[in-house]
Amino acid sequence: MLQRLGPKRGPKGEEIMRFYETLYILRPDLNGEQYQELLKKYNDRITSLEGIVIHVDEWGKKDLAYPIRRFEEGYYIIVKYCGRPGIVQDLEREFKLDENILRYLTVKLSDKADPEELKKRFSQDSSA
Repeated sequence: MLQRLGPKRGPKGEEIMRFYETLYILRPDLNGEQYQELLKKYNDRITSLEGIVIHVDEWGKKDLAYPIRRFEEGYYIIVKYCGRPGIVQDLEREFKLDENILRYLTVKLSDKADPEELKKRFSQDSSA
């Protein structure tokens, strides 16, 4: 069986992007500079994987339901983004290698997404 090369295309020839939401928890002992550096690193990583960051929601430092690596709390971050089907595996590989990430979880919200429409929707929601 032959593998399909290149990005998946829709009926009109446009590239199919999926809509994802990833929650990740950072170590609570990071200083403000390290925290911002990691936030930028993973947003840039999504972009470098040909993804589009739609919205970043920083919840701040919250208590964990149970201790993880002896930490009782962590910084919660939720990123909504669009990307090709393989973007999640690449991003989660980075998370596994980073000792500053305590936990992560990704959910696919939609198989077909229009990034521009989603950006408009989230900008309207945040201004309301």
